[in-house]
Amino acid sequence: MAGDEEVARIKRLKRSCEVKRMNYMNKIRAVHSVAVRTAEDTSVVPQLLVMVESLDQLLSSFTIEDEALLGHLLDLELDNEYPDKEGVEMFELVSFAKATAHRFMQYCPDQTIVSTHGGSQGSLNEVGRNVPKSDEQVITDNVTIDVSPGAIQSNNAGSLRSNSVQVIKPARLPEIPLPTFEGDIYEWITFRDRFTTSVDRREHLSDIDKFYYLVGCCKGAARDAIRGIPVSDHNYKLAWSTLEERFNKPRLVACSLIEKLLNAQRASSESLVELNKLLVVFDEGVSLLESLNIPNLGDFILFSIASRCLPIYSIKLFEAQLANDPRLQRLYCDFMSEYLTLGHMSSAKSEGDYFIPHHAVYRPADIDPKIRVVFDASATSYSGVSLNDCLLPGPKLQRDVVDVLLLYRVHRFAFTTDISKMYRQVSVTPLHRRYQHILWRSSPEQMLQAYELNTVTYGVNCAPYLAIKVLRSIAEQDCNGFPFLKELYCYQTYVDDIWRGS
Repeated sequence: MAGDEEVARIKRLKRSCEVKRMNYMNKIRAVHSVAVRTAEDTSVVPQLLVMVESLDQLLSSFTIEDEALLGHLLDLELDNEYPDKEGVEMFELVSFAKATAHRFMQYCPDQTIVSTHGGSQGSLNEVGRNVPKSDEQVITDNVTIDVSPGAIQSNNAGSLRSNSVQVIKPARLPEIPLPTFEGDIYEWITFRDRFTTSVDRREHLSDIDKFYYLVGCCKGAARDAIRGIPVSDHNYKLAWSTLEERFNKPRLVACSLIEKLLNAQRASSESLVELNKLLVVFDEGVSLLESLNIPNLGDFILFSIASRCLPIYSIKLFEAQLANDPRLQRLYCDFMSEYLTLGHMSSAKSEGDYFIPHHAVYRPADIDPKIRVVFDASATSYSGVSLNDCLLPGPKLQRDVVDVLLLYRVHRFAFTTDISKMYRQVSVTPLHRRYQHILWRSSPEQMLQAYELNTVTYGVNCAPYLAIKVLRSIAEQDCNGFPFLKELYCYQTYVDDIWRGS
């Protein structure tokens, strides 16, 4: 059991959840009572149609507070006090109210309340402002329904009295289905625009409802991208931004479009039909390019054309090396995949000022070879200057390895350990990440993609200083209450290796 202060805090949260939960339950029961009254008093039908619009939000809010209450009861070891039957009751009440409203909505899909006494008219969506009184009518585009007392009678199933309703069946347009997305970057823009219009901009939908719709629309690779994100009200924006970061690749789409235009099929004959085909291809391609909103589109097109003139040998050399050694290719792809999954690199959102070449170092003769990917920040750019030429390596902060080993040998019992991925535990400020861009694709069939390295990168001459300086800062600022750790970090650590004994 937690301390007294923690217990008191949990009890306050538990009480807050109980009060909010009861408030939502009372509102749901109020809607249900109105739905029950429609069987005897049809004048409350418009009121019911207004109230059911809030049911989804009420049930969602009740569920959130109900789950929070269960969590607090578990923390207090009082889970036997959890009122589990009330959740089922609320679901049944909501289902009954929505089903009752649905029967009436079949007769009046687009309701407008008009007072027969000369009052103003308004939309049923204006909750609380146009609750119908007696002698009122519901008017749709092609349907007029008298909802005054006695005009609508319940007939076992709550149907409308036929002699009170003049029905002219309207022409109903087919429903627009929600879009689906399977992870094809060329379909992302269409999916994004349709989903945003159909779901994301609907203010009456809660974020958790939008999340459920999003999960239902995503298939294949798109579904895998958000599979690990729990469905909750707060995680909808995270899931949407995850999809945007992974599949919003306008430059890749633009490269494909330019390639398509440059490889357009030559007209086979001098005819109007062939000319129209050519115009359709170019009109489509140009319109799509403009819709991608790529900055400096002219420069981008020139670069794409120039890249076609590079020798094939220069482009394929590195990938050919990987293709000739499947084991090396697998290790290299696994390394890059881990780098991306851990958040140590991400897709570049802006143009890079320096691209770091990278290659693998490993021993193919080993039974279980280990790979080390080297980032060469000493490679010169087109200006003849490398990234390392522009950086200072920083002063020496650590002791000589001889001193560390001598102190290590003093102890009777000794052990060694190391800091896993030490350099990559230190983030680089986003402003400077534009100097740490790389190019990568896992197979020649994919489009070449730019990534930015988010952490300190080995191969950059200041990387050792930055990593050791962070470790020293931790020792000096956060280990004052732990002299053993402070001594360990300052005197018995060599780069990422820790040597200690007792």
